[in-house]
Amino acid sequence: VWTCTSCGVQHRNAKPTWCKGCDRSEFHYFQSQDEADRYAALRLLESNAMISNLHVHPVFEIHVSYPGGEPVPGCKYIADFIYVRNGESIIEDVKGSTNDAALDPIFKLKRKFMRLAYGINVTIHVQR
Repeated sequence: VWTCTSCGVQHRNAKPTWCKGCDRSEFHYFQSQDEADRYAALRLLESNAMISNLHVHPVFEIHVSYPGGEPVPGCKYIADFIYVRNGESIIEDVKGSTNDAALDPIFKLKRKFMRLAYGINVTIHVQR
């Protein structure tokens, strides 16, 4: 789903050239309708000053340290969203379930690395 960064109108087909809502040409791409809907909800919360500093698809470098060696890049984790709520940074991923068995093993591993490397707990949001 392509969502206009300016007005939030969702475009469900191929990437549009221009937004049908505001004629602008900048879009975020979301892999699922749930993720696009969560973006719309977060934009509303931000416009009502309930959250701030909303960013889409922030990238985190996860480094690996070997005994006696310098940290080296290990992998990247791309979250769905990061924002500030009540002074706390929230890193969020939209998933279809919080059931551990239903979560992608790569996501679970990167989530664990985020906790170990940065002390950050990635929040799972289930869009209903």
